[in-house]
Amino acid sequence: TYSRIESGQLEVSAVLLYKLVERLNISMNEFFYIAQNYKATPKQQLLQSFARIELTVPSEIEEQLVATHHYLQLHNDEDVLMMHYAYKSMAALVNVEKIDVVRAFAEKVWVRMQKLDHWYLNDLELINSIILYFPLDVAREITQTAIRRLNAYDHFERDTTYLKLYFRLNLTSLHLEEDKLAQCLVELEQIQ
Repeated sequence: TYSRIESGQLEVSAVLLYKLVERLNISMNEFFYIAQNYKATPKQQLLQSFARIELTVPSEIEEQLVATHHYLQLHNDEDVLMMHYAYKSMAALVNVEKIDVVRAFAEKVWVRMQKLDHWYLNDLELINSIILYFPLDVAREITQTAIRRLNAYDHFERDTTYLKLYFRLNLTSLHLEEDKLAQCLVELEQIQ
């Protein structure tokens, strides 16, 4: 069966692929990485770069803004477009644009996310990266929804506690900006 699959004589359904990968005792991510000759696809590289970006380094933000732009010229990809908007929002903030300009790009991400039935980890990391650019009431709504959705990942292979902490810490920062110390303390108490 393996040789027939490798030679292209046998099509593999998603169910069979999952069973094969499970039998190999590897994750789907590892399987696809190996299948790509131990290289990430261009989209995977963009996702990895986004997860590792240093938000205070303007040259990194600009570099990734260019990379997502080039990718979008070749591919119609909604996920990369949302990353692109997040980078544009970050770049506007770094370039000391008015908060309305920063929020305009962040808002495009939020509008899309509100339409999604499910938020995956990449979506949650994306919205968390720009949550500080929203007004407090919107950020509170985003955080409550994100925490609820992250609870579904409590038994996932990767610990997502860090993301819950980031959402809450970002929300505490917004409370502090608006001199709402009591609400800030409530959020801090919920961090466990």
